[in-house]
Amino acid sequence: MLKERTEKILGTFISCLAICVSVIGLFYSDGGASFQVNNIYGQPVVLYGKGIYANNSLMTVAGRLGADWMGLISGLLMMTWIIIGKKKMWAYVLRLAQCFSFIYYFACLVFSISMNRFYLIYVLGFGLSIFTSIILWVRYAATIEVKDSAKENKNIGISLCLAVSGIITILIWIVMLLPNIIANDFGDLLGVLTTEATYAIDLGVLCPGMILCAVMVNKKMNSGYKIAPIFLYILLCVGPMVILQNVYSGKLGIEVPIPAFVGTVLSFIAMCLFALLYLYKSIRLLRWSSDYTQK
Repeated sequence: MLKERTEKILGTFISCLAICVSVIGLFYSDGGASFQVNNIYGQPVVLYGKGIYANNSLMTVAGRLGADWMGLISGLLMMTWIIIGKKKMWAYVLRLAQCFSFIYYFACLVFSISMNRFYLIYVLGFGLSIFTSIILWVRYAATIEVKDSAKENKNIGISLCLAVSGIITILIWIVMLLPNIIANDFGDLLGVLTTEATYAIDLGVLCPGMILCAVMVNKKMNSGYKIAPIFLYILLCVGPMVILQNVYSGKLGIEVPIPAFVGTVLSFIAMCLFALLYLYKSIRLLRWSSDYTQK
C-alpha cells in the first residue's frame, strides 16, 4: 500500500507540473514582436518575442506550443488513470506509459529552448518523470505477466504498427536533416544556439526502440509484449502533437506547403488510429501475476 500511495503521489505531482507548465506556455503572452538575430553560424534566425518562449526560433515555438496541448491533456489523463484505476491492470499500464511520455515532454523543455524563469521546474519535472518511471517499471515487471494465449498468434498487427511507425519517422527526420548536413547549412535546423532535442530522442531512442520492440513481439518475447503498450501510448500522444505543431507553424508564418500539411495530418491521424487499436490489443495480452492477485 505504501508503494502504491507513493507512486500515486509522484504521478499526481508530475501531472500538476505538466499542467502548470503547459498552461503557462500556451496562455502567457506578455512580450513584444518577433525579431531577427544571427545564430552561431552567422545565419539569420527569426526569434519569437512573446510569452515564456520568447527568444526561441519560430520552429521551436511551434513545436513547444503543439506539445503543450499534449502536456495539458496528458496531465489530466494521468490523474484520471490514478483516480479511476484502483487495482485495474490497464490503468497501471497507462500510468507507466504516461510517465515515459512525460520524460519526452520535459526533456524537450530542458534541452531545446532558451533559458527562462521556469527552467528549474522543467528540470524537476524531467528528473521526477525518470525516477517515477523506474519505480513504476520495477513493479510493472514484477507484477504483470503475459497471457499464455498471447503466444498462440504472432500479433503481426502490433509488430507492423511499431515497425512502420518507427521507420517512417526516421525517414521523415532523415529527409529533413540530411540535405542540411550535406550542404553544411543548418539555418533551418537551429535556433540561436542549438538543434532540437527531438532529433536525438526520436532518431536515437524512440524509433529504434519501436523497431526493436516490434522484432521482440514478432519473436514472442515476454519483454516485447510488456514494452509494446508503452511505445504505442507514446505514439498515440505524438500524433496529435505533430498535427498541432503544423497548425502553429502556419499561424506563426512558417511556410508549410498545403500538400505537405494535408499529407502530414492524414498520415498522423491514421497512425493514431492504429496506435489506439493496437494499444488496446496489446494491453489485453497482459494480466496481473498470480502472486499479485493473491495479495
